[in-house]
Amino acid sequence: MKKIYITIGIIGSLTVGGGVLFAMSDGGNTGSSPLQRLREIVSGKENSDVCEYNVDVSGITLAMKDGEGADAVDTGFSTKQVSSAVVPATWTATTTSEGIKSIPQAGTQIKLRFTSEGEQTFADITERLAARSGTLALYINNNLVSAPRVMSKITGRDLLVNLSGSDKSVEQIIGTQNLKLNCPNNAQ
Repeated sequence: MKKIYITIGIIGSLTVGGGVLFAMSDGGNTGSSPLQRLREIVSGKENSDVCEYNVDVSGITLAMKDGEGADAVDTGFSTKQVSSAVVPATWTATTTSEGIKSIPQAGTQIKLRFTSEGEQTFADITERLAARSGTLALYINNNLVSAPRVMSKITGRDLLVNLSGSDKSVEQIIGTQNLKLNCPNNAQ
């Protein structure tokens, strides 16, 4: 499977590995031209933009620590305090033996939904850390994924964590066996 990079305007070009594969114009054609097809794939018209990967939270370990490195102290927060987690899906146009298709890939964020107990525990942890502008280190499967300085108490049931700062992919951090694609409108 080859990744393709698409530039679309009046004239669109499709490149594979840096070489131009073909160039075309839809010439105002309102039918399903190849350029229109590419636009649909890239814009998400072909696929629902609400697709996401459900994370099997029983298959991951989650830890929050006060500080970083060897001196970090476990806060007592654990996976048991997360009721669900999702990773938004992004769509990439690729060439396959069947033509141009869009395939889902895990995005670069994970949304954790806390249990009621987890929501309160997280609020208490961030309140303690904010009092001294402490660092909250978040680990998923023993991978440090985020370590922000906490400036104020954080409340709410959902926590959105950006995973793009890691040198590992979302699939490597969470484990592909713990990711299940969910597209409510059968957009897969």
